[in-house]
Amino acid sequence: MKTDKQAEPEVGKPKITVFGGTSFDAAKGANMLQLYGLDATATAISTSPEHQVNLYQNPDKLVAVYKTKLEESASDYQLLYCNSLSFALYLHNYHKPSTWELTKYYKKILKEAELTQMAIMVSDEVTAENLRRFVVKERIGLPTDLQIFPDIELIKKLEKSSPSTQIELIDKELEKFKKAGFTQVLFGCTHLDNTDFNNYQGLTIFQPGFMMMQEFTKTCKTLPF
Repeated sequence: MKTDKQAEPEVGKPKITVFGGTSFDAAKGANMLQLYGLDATATAISTSPEHQVNLYQNPDKLVAVYKTKLEESASDYQLLYCNSLSFALYLHNYHKPSTWELTKYYKKILKEAELTQMAIMVSDEVTAENLRRFVVKERIGLPTDLQIFPDIELIKKLEKSSPSTQIELIDKELEKFKKAGFTQVLFGCTHLDNTDFNNYQGLTIFQPGFMMMQEFTKTCKTLPF
């Protein structure tokens, strides 16, 4: 199983595949890499948020689907630009050395956070439970320390909304957390990632998806800088 140290991109133009839970986040991740001059193929694991949750409830089926898509991609590097997918595959020991995924970033964020002051937004209850198992496995804390808020309806709305409406929907949720007394919010779903929230007034926002993409692009030897 892949641990904290992830394989670095090789010199040249490696074949990169961005896996997302659905086509929404897969495309978002691939487009992000395109901004840095990196070509990547976007590949969705499921057809919809509901289908995605169903797969997470059937781990053997999830791994089978992922293995098939991974073999079809024949990629040099695969980026799991999806929090729920990263946790699901991590818990089933299916991360390869060439896999970049998000659990690595959670270790640092959660160990340094004041967990009672941090709201964690995730897509569904299966992911929430996987995150609770993760903090126990990594000896970060107790499951009850985490303030997790699953909201599959929000994720479904984001997939159907324009970019401006997406920001409005997320902003509305952030304001709720701020009024509830939280000082930090962790985006536990890449559907939420947006640079507009990098300097959000009154809250510290953590975006593991962006953290991974930034590290990958800086590590890649093909970048002009």
